[in-house]
Amino acid sequence: MGDCYQIADWDDYEVNDKGRAWRPGDTKRAGPLEYVRVTVYGRGWPQGYRDFLAVAKVYAPAALGVWTKLLELAGDQPAEFRDGIIRDRHGEPADADTIADLVGFRRADVLRALRILAQPRVGWVIKLESPGSRKLPETPGTVRDALIKADQDKADQDKGGSCPETPTDRRSGPKDNDSVVFTFPCDGTPDTWELRQSKGREWQRTYKTIDVAAECRKARQWLLDNPSRRKTARGMTRFLGSWFSRAVNNPRKPARPAPNAKDAPHRSDLDLYADALAEQPEHAGKSRAELLAVAKEDRARFRNSKKPPHVVPRAANGAAGDSSTPTRVGEGVGAAVAAMEEET
Repeated sequence: MGDCYQIADWDDYEVNDKGRAWRPGDTKRAGPLEYVRVTVYGRGWPQGYRDFLAVAKVYAPAALGVWTKLLELAGDQPAEFRDGIIRDRHGEPADADTIADLVGFRRADVLRALRILAQPRVGWVIKLESPGSRKLPETPGTVRDALIKADQDKADQDKGGSCPETPTDRRSGPKDNDSVVFTFPCDGTPDTWELRQSKGREWQRTYKTIDVAAECRKARQWLLDNPSRRKTARGMTRFLGSWFSRAVNNPRKPARPAPNAKDAPHRSDLDLYADALAEQPEHAGKSRAELLAVAKEDRARFRNSKKPPHVVPRAANGAAGDSSTPTRVGEGVGAAVAAMEEET
């Protein structure tokens, strides 16, 4: 199976047992969702939508259609497994080929849409390279019952003590030498969640290509800056796991150094001509747009001449156009015309 995919920030689309928007502390609707909660912006263009259009370009309609079906597939799961991961009919995480079969779209269209939706600037979908898998019966009628049973069996196994408890297990509590390395603000009670050293090391072994500590600092700052989108303490491990997955799949490029004079963009003759006009008393106080308009008029006026008026901007040294003797271009065009007439 190839790469699988997960809806980012799935809790934002959840529904509670009363059919309303899910909030931390609510009980999620037990069965598969009848609808997914999506914010209605109407004729507005929020920043996320603008970024999507900028990335998708001509493929935006097709990618938006795939996005809609991905939300439906993610919602078509019992509450126990409704974590935003796109799954097939048997509860297995679905790759692009499987998704194409499920929604009836061409594989090429689905692949292109997934690449767009997983771009860092869009970030609506997270690509997962090695998701967990559950082996379930292939009988469609028993799929959801089997999913629930698998989750119950796992819970019973944990209660029976057959699986070793982790240092951060809530039933056993942290070990004495397992120090707290980060504290994250949360929604609800408790209002903070502590990341301990053992869990941090576990994540660093899993996500070897990133600096987990640095990503934790970024995630903590994001939660501080976005209090309305904080997670419950129970959901923090999944939140950070998704954060690390995005960092691995979409590494941030290092900031580019500021351009120096050598790398400065080329300026056209029209810009240089406008610069020279700005130095003349008759053009004092004019805006940049007005100076460019004058320059364009002069260029059009002399387009059919033997040669256009020559502009030498002020230089920084004692060469032609020295700042101590600025070129009198504004006397302007007339001087250039006189020069051309003398040559003829």
